[in-house]
Amino acid sequence: MSRSIPPSNSTTPSTQSTESDSPSSVHPPPCQPSKEDTASYLERVSVGGVLAVNDRDYDYSNGELYKAVSSSFRAHFENFPHPLTLAEHSAILHQTIERFPDYHVEVQSVSPEVDKRNGTAIVYMETEVTGAPPGTRMALMNEFRWRRDGGAWQCWLHHGMKGMSDFH
Repeated sequence: MSRSIPPSNSTTPSTQSTESDSPSSVHPPPCQPSKEDTASYLERVSVGGVLAVNDRDYDYSNGELYKAVSSSFRAHFENFPHPLTLAEHSAILHQTIERFPDYHVEVQSVSPEVDKRNGTAIVYMETEVTGAPPGTRMALMNEFRWRRDGGAWQCWLHHGMKGMSDFH
């Protein structure tokens, strides 16, 4: 089931405010809050990871994503010839934002699918990126693949692809 996401903070910092320029390493996985269902948890962590870029949180330390990323995580984008590690993905985002300080991501919709029996899940997400370059809007389709490992959910794969949009 797809649902709309309320807008994130509409302001995007034009200057970097992080103390560290290098992405952190993978951390131990978090525990899912006991009262939160799996689909809601995976949706919340996936959305939080995407929106971390608006806070210029290049190592994802302000949310839960950094604790939920598998050590084998890879990101695949149509405009890169090879899969990226989380550190490589973060470094590319950092470079992009240095070049385009008004870079901003807005989550348009999200739809999780969870297979508890097999311990797998996919979170589908539509996003809109603005400010890179200034005055442009780009729709992106994202797929975050999750698996339950050692009792914790871990994101192991992200596919991102430019999408079609009806933005006006």
